[in-house]
Amino acid sequence: MRTAKWARVLGIVGAAVCAGAALAQSNPSYVSFSAVNPPDPGRTPLFSGADVIVGVVPDIWRSTGSSTFQGEYVRGYAIGTTSCNQGDVPLWWYTGSAPDPTRNRHPVIGMNLFRYVQVNGAGRFEQVAMSWLKHGFTALQQNACGFGCSATASTTLGVGCSDPYSASLNASQSRLGPRYQVQPLIGEFTYPVTHIPAAPAEYGRRILVASSDIRTDLNPGAYFWGEGQYVTQDDSAAGNGLNNSSFRRMTASGTTDATANLALTSSTRLRRYGIEAWRAESGAGNSVNNLVNIVYINLDRAVTPPPPPALSKKVERFVLGYQVTNLGGGMWDYHYALQNINAETAASSFSVPVDECADVPGGSIWYSQPPTHSGEPQDASPAWGNTRSPTSLRWGNTDGLWNPIWTAPEGTALTDPTTWNVNRGADTRNALRWGTMYSFGFRSNRPPVAGNVAMGLYKVTSPLTIYVPAMVPSGNPCRADLNCDGVVDFNDLLVFLNLYNALDPRADFNGDGVVDFNDFLEYLNIYNTPC
Repeated sequence: MRTAKWARVLGIVGAAVCAGAALAQSNPSYVSFSAVNPPDPGRTPLFSGADVIVGVVPDIWRSTGSSTFQGEYVRGYAIGTTSCNQGDVPLWWYTGSAPDPTRNRHPVIGMNLFRYVQVNGAGRFEQVAMSWLKHGFTALQQNACGFGCSATASTTLGVGCSDPYSASLNASQSRLGPRYQVQPLIGEFTYPVTHIPAAPAEYGRRILVASSDIRTDLNPGAYFWGEGQYVTQDDSAAGNGLNNSSFRRMTASGTTDATANLALTSSTRLRRYGIEAWRAESGAGNSVNNLVNIVYINLDRAVTPPPPPALSKKVERFVLGYQVTNLGGGMWDYHYALQNINAETAASSFSVPVDECADVPGGSIWYSQPPTHSGEPQDASPAWGNTRSPTSLRWGNTDGLWNPIWTAPEGTALTDPTTWNVNRGADTRNALRWGTMYSFGFRSNRPPVAGNVAMGLYKVTSPLTIYVPAMVPSGNPCRADLNCDGVVDFNDLLVFLNLYNALDPRADFNGDGVVDFNDFLEYLNIYNTPC
């Protein structure tokens, strides 16, 4: 059962095919996928309605002093973001104070840091840092994107115009608010910002960067990228909220905590998510990495009440990236990363099918997420643990105590800001929330085949799982070997009988969803057939 916030969809994807693999499991009908490795969206201006993009990432800022965070030597960073309005109407840029009803009609800007590094012969792509949100103010009317600026007053950004925010301005702690107070799908938030603690010195509210994550002696040959993302109401209402991220490559320097630093290089990649840098620029010499595949995961959501101009649905997007590396010697490295672009729904788990006989060295299983900080409700939430079942390797919170609260209803940020912030602040679980990426990996002796990974959804009234096409480890090449000793003998038959008598789903050998005598016959056929 879905909550009332879920709605009818634009298409049915029950038998969707992507990357040459049909979905073995059925998905809810509000789920769809892009083609693998979506093409560059290009620079065509004048989309219908307001449409903000990050046109340039012009500079980078670092705090002069350092601090410690969870025992790490850290500094605060920020990147500049020059926004451009490629829509055909002016973009809202209002700020003010109560009771002004337009005071939250301006963009908020998130900043993220990503890293690619080789670990024991295989690549690893991670989000290592994130900031709070810069609240926009005073739109200048420039032409940095070359769209041709039709200037307006500073409370809107004119058609084709650009507005520059330097890195030092984006680092201003007084203008940074928490992510949890923003509903990313519709750009709703309270303003002025309330219910936040004082900012810690140096790194508070900024991009929190540990020196150990960028030092060149600890990360030899690593590549880095900074990503900027805008969220705002009128852009979302026009259906243009999925092209608001851009990234730019960085280089690292320094072999000590005190000297570690980042500098921008190359040029800004417009309308691309941070995770897409993995494929676009993590190959040799920052070329395309053809081992990486990218898939967009789209969830059609209804918004109540409908936003102007009475759009009936919005699209929440996750992006999956994955890479399988042949290590030789009969072992493969499996690496997946999942970025939540704008989904209030969030994700609660991630799992990969791995049969119980597969060799998965325990030391090869890893997971990473960027630390939240400075007073976000999830700051103290534990990292996702991993569990191995007979059929899968799963990451997620395992205590089952998911907070069922849907936070505050849409459309109430200004009419009831106290309740809005208190409700959203009570949602403390470690879910994969918007503007954030988690990474997962392991090694196995199973070669890759086309299949599906599973993403659990958060903030729905019943557990829902999305099955996403990807390369996954192949199954047991000798299915009758149920005790995993490499030999098919009477001991395996005894294992099957135990599973059969217990109506264990693993005894469903004909795959019809029922454990019955037909499965017994199917197992006997496999048992008597040489592997």
